[in-house]
Amino acid sequence: MFKKALLIMIAILALSGCQPAPKETPQKVDPEQIKTLLQKNPKLVLDALAKDKLALYELVVAGEKIKRRQLWEQGISQGLANPLKPELDPGRPWHGSPDAPLVIVEYSDFMCPSCATGAKNLEKLLAKHPGKFRVLLKHNPHDSLAKRLAMYFEAIAKQDPAKAWRFYHQVYKQQNKIKKEKMAAVQKILNGLDLDQGRLSRDLADPALAQRLKRDAEEADKFNLRGTPSFVVAGVAVRGPAPVSGFEDIMRQWQAKQKPVKEIKPQKVE
Repeated sequence: MFKKALLIMIAILALSGCQPAPKETPQKVDPEQIKTLLQKNPKLVLDALAKDKLALYELVVAGEKIKRRQLWEQGISQGLANPLKPELDPGRPWHGSPDAPLVIVEYSDFMCPSCATGAKNLEKLLAKHPGKFRVLLKHNPHDSLAKRLAMYFEAIAKQDPAKAWRFYHQVYKQQNKIKKEKMAAVQKILNGLDLDQGRLSRDLADPALAQRLKRDAEEADKFNLRGTPSFVVAGVAVRGPAPVSGFEDIMRQWQAKQKPVKEIKPQKVE
């Protein structure tokens, strides 16, 4: 429809010498005549477009933005209708209100710069909408250092889930430092968490944690979420570090689909 309207507008301008018809004598447009004209004289389109390239560019950009928005909204609707169903282990460290109705599963890589952006956006979301979202972190590391950091997160969580999430935030804040100093920078973060180092070493050696990371990566691959960060929000797949507004779009559509609770009126006692 956007392209058709654009072509009709161009043809009208071309036919009228770019002079709009007076308001008091509007002209009716016959789509078939326009179609025939453009088929016989395609150069009219090129000539009209060449007269104001900037206006055309702005029109195309605006149309592309509208189209992207439509596709995003359609994707949310389709995702809610056929939701992905990741494994939700209550024994893993969760972040946010435990009673929050909307679940976000995050597939992340501690050494991925976009994941650091995604982590910031999630914190903004949780602060803006307390009690609405809860987050489960899953791992999809792409190098040995990122895998080791994921193992530390899971091992720390066995001692104290809150400290695991402190580790999560500190690693993303110090990501550039960790890239330079490697485990020396990580050890400084660990020292600030007041952990039982002996237990941490034993938990890191637990083969169940390595299997957990393997299942996380396999699940992400099953959902075609191979890049990081990726999210599943109320069953809807989100690729990349989505802004707060992106999560809000999903929440808005999800809320619209919920059935209203019928009010139970008290009966009169005779």
